[in-house]
Amino acid sequence: MYLGGGELAWVSDYAQLYVIDPEQPVIDGIEDVAAEAMARGFVQFPNALVIYTTDCLRQNIRIAIFDSKPEVVATEVMSGDAWTKSIETTAVFASKAFVVSSPSKSGGEGYLPRFNVPLPNMSVRVSWLEYESDRYDAFRSKPDVIKIEMWPALPKGSHH
Repeated sequence: MYLGGGELAWVSDYAQLYVIDPEQPVIDGIEDVAAEAMARGFVQFPNALVIYTTDCLRQNIRIAIFDSKPEVVATEVMSGDAWTKSIETTAVFASKAFVVSSPSKSGGEGYLPRFNVPLPNMSVRVSWLEYESDRYDAFRSKPDVIKIEMWPALPKGSHH
C-alpha cells in the first residue's frame, strides 16, 4: 500500500542529491567517494543515500513510500519513456525520517520537506530517466526524473 510521498522540482546540484536523516545531517566521508560509486549512481552512508545524476537544469525528484515492495514499472508514468537505469539498495534513517538535500542545501535540512518512514531500515529502488539533449535548458519539454521508492527492509534471513 502507498503510504505517502511527493514530487520536488529540482535543479541538479553538483550532479548529486542526498536522501538523508535530518537528525544526522552531516555525511562523513562525502569528499572521499570513489569514481566507481559515482558511475554506479549511488553510495550508501550510515545516515544517507547519495544519488548521482547527470548535470541538468530541470529534474523532478519523485518520492514514494510503501508498506511493502512495489511492483517494478518499466516506464516513467508521465512521458511513457523507459527508465534509463534502475537499482535496488538499502538506507538507514535512525530517526525514521529523511529529507532530500544536496551540497548547496547542506546545513539547511531542518527547513526542507520531511518524509517519515515506517522503520529505520528501508529498502530503496532508484530509477533514473535522463535525457541527453538540452540539459542546460530550464524550459526543455521533458524533465529528467529520479524516482525514489522505499519500503521496509526485511531482516536478513526473512522470506516474507
